[in-house]
Amino acid sequence: MSTDLLHTRANGSWSLAMAEFNKWMFLKAYVERIDAVAEKRALKESEAWLSRTEAPSEYRETPLCKRWKSNPPTSDREWKFWIAIHQRHLFVPLSIRGSFYSDFPAFSAKSRQPDYELTRLFYEGLRRRAE
Repeated sequence: MSTDLLHTRANGSWSLAMAEFNKWMFLKAYVERIDAVAEKRALKESEAWLSRTEAPSEYRETPLCKRWKSNPPTSDREWKFWIAIHQRHLFVPLSIRGSFYSDFPAFSAKSRQPDYELTRLFYEGLRRRAE
């Protein structure tokens, strides 16, 4: 591996570029480990969240929801990626999380609100996939 890829500073610490590379590698490894159990868990979590959460009166479409609508997952790999996005609540700090599933699945960076529409689309897609 070349030293250009590492982006190390003079003091030996990694730069932001290396941190982003590590985050990408972690996500890739995490997606590879998703199995049928994780898929069932995502289905149950989204169902539970939707059953106790009301749809917001005002809704602004998030970039993640736009991405889903423009290209819904079709392959196993794409579904694993979206399940990994759903599971991101495991990595959100407790101060933001509030209660167990309250942040499922995606936050708007500005409002820190859960995305109801994306959750609904995700649940419906997983339910169809499970049938």
